[in-house]
Amino acid sequence: MPASAATGRSPAPLGDQAPAARNGDGGVRGCDADGLAATHTERIAVARRLRSEHRLTIRAIAVQMGLGATTVAGYLNDPSGAALKQRKLRLRSSCSVCGGATSGRASGTIVSRCRRCASIRRARWSKPLIESAVRCWLARYGSLPSSYDLSATHSRRRGGQALARWNAGFRDGMPWPSASILTGRYGRYRAGIAAAVEGSQVDTGESETRPGH
Repeated sequence: MPASAATGRSPAPLGDQAPAARNGDGGVRGCDADGLAATHTERIAVARRLRSEHRLTIRAIAVQMGLGATTVAGYLNDPSGAALKQRKLRLRSSCSVCGGATSGRASGTIVSRCRRCASIRRARWSKPLIESAVRCWLARYGSLPSSYDLSATHSRRRGGQALARWNAGFRDGMPWPSASILTGRYGRYRAGIAAAVEGSQVDTGESETRPGH
């Protein structure tokens, strides 16, 4: 049987579990040639029919239709998607990096970063890339970044020029590496700064004065 374009999976045959759910061509009523209903509304109808008429479990229905169990549960318990939408609205927050809006996950957890910032953070910050970012800051602003400069939270609290620098980002839509990234990669924040300017006469300093807000 060909794989479904919607899921990339081939639905399992119905076998003897739900003969009444088959149409004259041997497929599930309301489903297309791959075993999946052509529209969202039709898939809901098929799932509800398999549940009410054949007493199949959510997992069994998912296997029959070639869908995920979570998707089938949504078809049965929240067919309009209204409850999920309300749950996500209650969990709306602000991105901890850029300040943009975020929405909660279906699981009910709060998301701390928007999709763009989350995808960027997932990209691995290599040491050469971190050092390139630090040198870019130095060239652009004439001084090395403090750990407060490389902090979205402190930049927002300070506002003005500090926030403008942070929001300007590194390059190609990438944000600056956070101070915690430097600490995680080098053991100490200042070690990361020193690595970025090794061989230069720039004073990296060993102490740091907290800037005024």
